[in-house]
Amino acid sequence: MSSISVKIMFAAGHRILGLTGAGAKCRNPHGHTFFATFVFDQSDEWPPPVEFGQAKAILRDRIKDRYDHGFFVSKDDKVMVEFLEVDECKHTVFDGPPTTERIAALLARDCNAIIPGGLLRAVVLDEGPENRACWERG
Repeated sequence: MSSISVKIMFAAGHRILGLTGAGAKCRNPHGHTFFATFVFDQSDEWPPPVEFGQAKAILRDRIKDRYDHGFFVSKDDKVMVEFLEVDECKHTVFDGPPTTERIAALLARDCNAIIPGGLLRAVVLDEGPENRACWERG
């Protein structure tokens, strides 16, 4: 079994309320350059189940349309949600804190909805050059 990876860069903001200590700074609205790497299982069959060009085009369009230059926010962050809705800003509301781990899981759900077949193995989400979260198929 082999795999292919498609990497897509996008910029987005978030803030995470309720953290203490060093993480408390994340309560401030801030942004990151994210690098999302989608890893797909491949077999030796031809044509391949997931083709590079097709996966790249589908995922890039979805990411750029829904998330690039958008904001990830918790439904409990009512002030920020209201601000984003009133100003008609691009945003995605989470049931809990919009952590990098949860953003990776969101991207995985999104990918599985548009590229079906259970071929997605992992989504590795780099939050800038130093931090990374990974969603892996269970």
